[in-house]
Amino acid sequence: MNLREKLTGWYYNPWWNAPSWAIELDKHITQLENKIMPILDDIVAKVTDLGTVEDSVIALLTDIKARLDAAIASGDPAKLQALSDALDAQKAKLAAAVAANT
Repeated sequence: MNLREKLTGWYYNPWWNAPSWAIELDKHITQLENKIMPILDDIVAKVTDLGTVEDSVIALLTDIKARLDAAIASGDPAKLQALSDALDAQKAKLAAAVAANT
């Protein structure tokens, strides 16, 4: 809104003199936008969820690396076996999550 419109209270809408084909085109674009936006919102939510999953996997791998380093440093075969068992459990849990598409 420009200064003249603010002072006089009169507002000119450029669509008032638009050709009919332009008005129809605007309607179609608006309809497409109304259909596409919910789909885009869903895609954004799914991408956000993927980021959370990636962060979880990174945390899991960081924890496994720390446990492996500690088990190797201790030289204790029982700790290495416990780590191997924990890895098997985490591998099964991760495989189930991937299979469930989560």
